[in-house]
Amino acid sequence: NSTRTVSKAEPISAEKRREIRNAQAAQRRLRYRQKLKNEKETLQQQEIQLSQELTKLQQARVDEKNDQVDRMTLSVWKAIAIRQKERRVGAETQQRQLRAAVVARARFIHQMNALLQRPDSQVESCGDRSDSGEQHAGSALLRTFVGELDELYVQTDQIMEEVDFKVTYPLVYKPTRTCTQGVEIYDSADATVVPFDFEQTCRAMSVLMMTDPTQKKTRELKNTVTVKYQVKSQLKPGENFKLMVHVAVRRYREPDRMVFVWRGLNEGLGALSGYHTDETGWLVLRPHLTSTLLESYVRFVPVSVGEAGASNEGPDRFAEVVIKTGENEVSELMAMLENMLIGEAK
Repeated sequence: NSTRTVSKAEPISAEKRREIRNAQAAQRRLRYRQKLKNEKETLQQQEIQLSQELTKLQQARVDEKNDQVDRMTLSVWKAIAIRQKERRVGAETQQRQLRAAVVARARFIHQMNALLQRPDSQVESCGDRSDSGEQHAGSALLRTFVGELDELYVQTDQIMEEVDFKVTYPLVYKPTRTCTQGVEIYDSADATVVPFDFEQTCRAMSVLMMTDPTQKKTRELKNTVTVKYQVKSQLKPGENFKLMVHVAVRRYREPDRMVFVWRGLNEGLGALSGYHTDETGWLVLRPHLTSTLLESYVRFVPVSVGEAGASNEGPDRFAEVVIKTGENEVSELMAMLENMLIGEAK
């Protein structure tokens, strides 16, 4: 027993202590490697999950863009189809009116012959009768455009956030051509600062945007206006073109801004017959210190149908005419706005 007690009390040798420390260090390294392995597996799983989520988000964005292009294309062809139907209905109406006029004229001639063969005392007055019923051309198309304006207004914030505005003095209109999912689109995102009070600028812009240029009499401004008018455009001396413009505009007033949205169809006439552009636009006015910030985004999609193939003018030339017309209209709009604001300030 005394021998065992003495052996237990003997100190552990240095070599033994090293072995123990090495064993403990090995265990720590093993636990650390296992921890790293577990963390790596966790990160790999998270990477797989995040990659799957990213793929879903990217696919959702692609699907959303495809849906947007599909809706835009459908809107274009819907507008063209409505316009083509209106032209057909208009032609049929005109044909019926001409037929009625021919019948009325034949009846009139028959009555005149009969009267000429009667004694003078039997002569009675007779008149020409014709069908006076007339439909307002373009009404169905404009009603369709009006029905789309509220949906465009809902998209205002998204549009204003997504596009990059180019600031110019004064406001200009310079569309550029892009191709999205096989659809050719022209768009222009422009902004400017008008050095006049917000309320004053809103009043002047409302007069310019919500007044029918074809009406000579001044009427009380409404929040929605539909207009159909013909405009001439000249690319260079001796090269003149005509467009028929169908447009519906609506005004929305908010506490801190005024929004104008519109839908339009530019229809080529004469040498440009068969070419159309389907247009969508936003104009937002916001107070900017003591001035007013104007932000405008306009896009249009060119389309050619039917007789356009027989035209001597190509689609690119038609797009040039539409752009030139838009440039002139924006230039005139800003000039009139400036004159109105300066005149009111005096």
